[in-house]
Amino acid sequence: MNSKAIVAIFAGLSLVLPIMSFDAFAGHEQFKRGMATSISLDQIEQCANTMQCNAKIFTGETVQFSGMLTDSDGNPLADKEVSITALLPAPALVVLATAMTDDEGMFATEWTAQLLKEITAFQDVTKQVRSESLEIFAAFAGDEEMEPSKSNKLSVTVTVNSINTSVNSDKTLYSEGDSVLIFVAFIDSNDEFIDPDSIRATWNNEPIELEQKKTGSYTFTIENLTKRHQQIIIVPHTEGFNASTAFLTIIVDGLR
Repeated sequence: MNSKAIVAIFAGLSLVLPIMSFDAFAGHEQFKRGMATSISLDQIEQCANTMQCNAKIFTGETVQFSGMLTDSDGNPLADKEVSITALLPAPALVVLATAMTDDEGMFATEWTAQLLKEITAFQDVTKQVRSESLEIFAAFAGDEEMEPSKSNKLSVTVTVNSINTSVNSDKTLYSEGDSVLIFVAFIDSNDEFIDPDSIRATWNNEPIELEQKKTGSYTFTIENLTKRHQQIIIVPHTEGFNASTAFLTIIVDGLR
């Protein structure tokens, strides 16, 4: 083979090999990246506006999330797991809930609001965390065929809920032998009646059982009142709530 033929062969290879290499790389990238996806997160009921949401939520409140997952052409993606994730200022990411998309690519799930920061023994317990700011978004982690995606963020402030306790009686002054009707009510930070998880009630330091009339409303009857100091103390408890203790002293006529 003469020198001109050898030069021609090498020249031809130099044109073919780069093209083959480029095509193989492009095919690898296409497999690696997969098809682009898009996920949306609807505004939640508690949102104050349509821009950043700026929702104010109390602990214990149920938050409903919904949205949609599609491919790059807008086709719904079914049977895909999505997560509702919160970004804390720390910074830290916390998954609040997960859901599977239906045949229409839609998903729905809920979260019971709570503070996400961990309180450690090294912190001053007198400085309790009262509220927390979160950026919440929906996320799809991707798979062998689909790229991951994240939705728009919703700004949310979670505040510790409170149980405000009130206790009253049917009269302000009693005589010995009277019956006393006690009214007890529990109201949360939304000014709605609420039932605590547990109630510790005592009458003159003796445990008593309150009778529930309706949600957050209870009564207790004292029969044949004696002429001595009488006091009822109510201590409610619900996990994650601040709770106030209430007490009432019954005044008996003629008692010094």
